[in-house]
Amino acid sequence: MRSSFRIFAWLAFAVFTVSTVAPLARAQEESEPVVLVYRAPRTCPTEAAFLEEVRQRTTRLRAPRGAEAFRRFTVDIRVTRAETRGRLSIRDTDGAEAVRTVAGENCGEVGAALALAVAIAVDPTVSLGPAPEGGPAHSPFANRESRIANAPRPPSPPPAARPVPPAPKVVRRFRAALAMEGVVATGVAPDALWGAGLAATWTAPLTFEPSLRTTIAYLTGAREAIDAAEAHFARWTAGLEGCALRVRLGSVSLFPCAKLEIGALRAEGQKIARATSEVRPWVAVGPSARVRWLVPGQRLFVEAGAAAMLPLTRDRFFFQPNITIHRAAVLGAEASLALGLEW
Repeated sequence: MRSSFRIFAWLAFAVFTVSTVAPLARAQEESEPVVLVYRAPRTCPTEAAFLEEVRQRTTRLRAPRGAEAFRRFTVDIRVTRAETRGRLSIRDTDGAEAVRTVAGENCGEVGAALALAVAIAVDPTVSLGPAPEGGPAHSPFANRESRIANAPRPPSPPPAARPVPPAPKVVRRFRAALAMEGVVATGVAPDALWGAGLAATWTAPLTFEPSLRTTIAYLTGAREAIDAAEAHFARWTAGLEGCALRVRLGSVSLFPCAKLEIGALRAEGQKIARATSEVRPWVAVGPSARVRWLVPGQRLFVEAGAAAMLPLTRDRFFFQPNITIHRAAVLGAEASLALGLEW
C-alpha cells in the first residue's frame, strides 16, 4: 500500500505539472537552451544523476550557445526529519516565473517527480508513465534506501492516455522600472556638471517592447574664474525619453532612444561687486541609448546610458560690461549610471 501511494502521489504531481508548467514550455521539435541550477543535501544524489533522470524522458534540452536566450530551471531539495520537500522554479526569457513544490519520504521520490516536471516543461509530449528503464524506483536518481524499498514488484498498469492541452497565447502586461542614477553632462557649463536624479520607465505590452522613460535631475559643480571673480553654474531638468524597442541578449537589454530635456540653467556671480544670479530656460534634444543588465533570477538591474544633446537655447553669460564667461556649446554629451528595480 505504501509503494502504491508513492506511485499515485508521483503521478498526481506530474498531472498537476502538465496543467500549470506545460503552458510555459516550448513544443518545437528542436532542442531548447536551458540553464539548470540544482541544490540538494550531500545525502541526495548529484546533479549529474538528476540530469540523467530527465534525459531518460526527453533529449530536447541543451546548454545555451553564446548569448542566446534561455529558460532557467532552479531545483531545491530540503530534507527534514518529517519529510523531504522539493521546489521547482522556471523563469522564462521574458521574466515570467512558475513555481511548484512536491513532498515525499526521500530524495529518490522527490527528485524523480521534479525530474519529470522538468522534462514536461521542455517537452510536453513526454509520457506521464514510468521512465523507460522502469520508473522512479529504477531511476539513476533513486538513492540507496529507495532502491532497497522498491525491490522488483509487479508493474503498475500504464495510465490512460491524456491529451496534452495546447499552449495558451502569451498574455503580455505593462512593465515598470524605477531607478536612482548618477549623471554627468558636458557642453552646458564651462566644466562638466554632475549630480543625481530619479528615473521611471513604463514598457508597453507589445512585441518590440517600446518604452517611455521620465527623469528628474539636479546637476552642479561647474564654475569659471576670471581674475578674482567667479561664476558658478547649476542645472535642473525634467527629461522624456522614448525607446522604439528593447533588444534582449540573455540578461542584457539594449534600448535605442530619443531624448527631450526641459529645465533651467542657473549662473551666479561671486567675489565681484554687485554680484547677481541669472536663471535661463534650458531645452535640448538628441539621440540616446541605454544598456541594462538584469541580475539573473532577480528584479535588480544595473543600467548605463549615454546621449548626444543639441541645446535649443544657447545663452551667453558675462560679467559687465562685456566679459564673456560662457556660452552653451553647439553639441553636448551626457552619461548616466543607474541602479534600480524592474517588475
